[in-house]
Amino acid sequence: MKLSKFILLGSLVLIVGCSSKGKKSDSQAGSSGDSAQVDSAKSPESAGASGTSSAAKSQPGSSTASSGSSSSLSINAGDDPHYKLLESALRPASGAKSQSSIQDEAAKILGSNPGDGVALNTLALMQLRRGKTGAAKLLLLRALEKNDTMAALHNNLGVALMTEGDQSAAVAEFRRALQIDDSNADALGNLGTIYAQAGDRLKAQSLLEKAYKRNRTEVAIANNYAITLRASKNYDGALQVYSELLKANPKDVSIMLNNAILLINYMNRPKEGLDLVYRIKLLETQRKDVLDLANALAKKAESGIK
Repeated sequence: MKLSKFILLGSLVLIVGCSSKGKKSDSQAGSSGDSAQVDSAKSPESAGASGTSSAAKSQPGSSTASSGSSSSLSINAGDDPHYKLLESALRPASGAKSQSSIQDEAAKILGSNPGDGVALNTLALMQLRRGKTGAAKLLLLRALEKNDTMAALHNNLGVALMTEGDQSAAVAEFRRALQIDDSNADALGNLGTIYAQAGDRLKAQSLLEKAYKRNRTEVAIANNYAITLRASKNYDGALQVYSELLKANPKDVSIMLNNAILLINYMNRPKEGLDLVYRIKLLETQRKDVLDLANALAKKAESGIK
């Protein structure tokens, strides 16, 4: 499994979160901020499976999973001013100096409180972004020694464990996070993703729906929820989710791609799907996997319009 830049091909992703409060964790990794993503598919035909946290290969529109954190990291420093710099530095648009800013600010906090859960969690998120799962785990375990009731720590440890392939231990951490905070969107989304990967669509959809209602703007959660709706043939519901996401993220290629897959492969609406494909090709000029899929979708849509 690996962290990557996009949520693609209807793949399910794991969500990391960071929070300064013991019972309330943020949602997202995926995400935006940083949320895990998966590998790409090769053709516009979809497998329609369910999927979730860990990277599996899938066909476009199928649900696979990958762990990590990158496009959906939601940050909630609460009202504590000590964490405001950490919060701003973690945001995606924080600039090139963000990593050094995070390290400097975390060092100041840990200098006065070596067991500060928020500072250690923030450093762990940085390591997850870099793909250094072992370092992230050490930081999270250290944080949990004095902050065992902080749901975000258990969720992020679960993401790290899932990245290493230890699904049973990851599930235990996600469940522990939900014992602490049963409305934790990250843990709800990640556990739902695992159920989806296992093929239990009813449990997956229930958990992901709760996560989505908790945080409708989180790309990773919304993407995974839309995939379970599609798997249940609730195409209109999935389309509504993507429509809302695109209003908030009008240039997000991953959302456009998943939306185009839904329209072209499932809903027989090739013209609308083709419009999205054209936008994708204007915005994404580097990634061959994305462009190959966009071209395949365009070809299928064009044949459907004729």
